[in-house]
Amino acid sequence: MNPLQGYLDSENISYQSLTNLIEYMANYTKKLFGEKIIELSNAIFGKNPEYFDDFYYFRNRIFEDISEKFARVNPISTVMKTMKDLSFDITKISYDIEDRKNKYPSPICFFIEIPSNIRILYKQESPYFDFQGMPFMNLVMRCMLQQLDLT
Repeated sequence: MNPLQGYLDSENISYQSLTNLIEYMANYTKKLFGEKIIELSNAIFGKNPEYFDDFYYFRNRIFEDISEKFARVNPISTVMKTMKDLSFDITKISYDIEDRKNKYPSPICFFIEIPSNIRILYKQESPYFDFQGMPFMNLVMRCMLQQLDLT
């Protein structure tokens, strides 16, 4: 059983029902998203957005007003504590957190030798985005699942 099927079974919904829900949510929020991205782009940059502007482009600016609270927390140690609390062996994961010119901003996981050598490339961007749960936590969880050989 794959993770998606496990989710569908545990929630007692069909794949088609999930697909319909996601499509409904996308269609329902499309107009609002379009309005908000124009509003934010004009507020931040003084112009309408280009076709390539999206969350990744704005992510370090639109959360400035709440960044101060997140600046007090170290995202890596927080995620590692959570993983340790879940009984994962975090000693097998190393982090490249050094800031270098042209370093890719999104976390990337390298499975050098599963399960004994897993490395995560990580670049700090802004306090809020650095601590944003889904991308980073999801990446670490994938690394941990590779250790368990469940994927």
